[in-house]
Amino acid sequence: MIGAGDLPRGTVTFLFTDIESSTALWEHYAAAMRFAVGRHLELLDTAISAHGGYRYEQVGDAIQAAFATARDGLGAAIEAQRAHR
Repeated sequence: MIGAGDLPRGTVTFLFTDIESSTALWEHYAAAMRFAVGRHLELLDTAISAHGGYRYEQVGDAIQAAFATARDGLGAAIEAQRAHR
């Protein structure tokens, strides 16, 4: 658990992600979605961590993270996007 002293400060930048149309995908491809969402979250956590981010919320496949700088947030977003290819 991250303490209050470890939270991002400065020009805090937020990253919000969500898998588009995931409800319909879960309804039709539940087994595949279990695997895909697990991998999706793994890739996001790696990118967030690599750029000094703090994941503070997860709802289903949606992630919310904070970064101390816009550069860090953008770097995590780009890294995650590239990793999903």
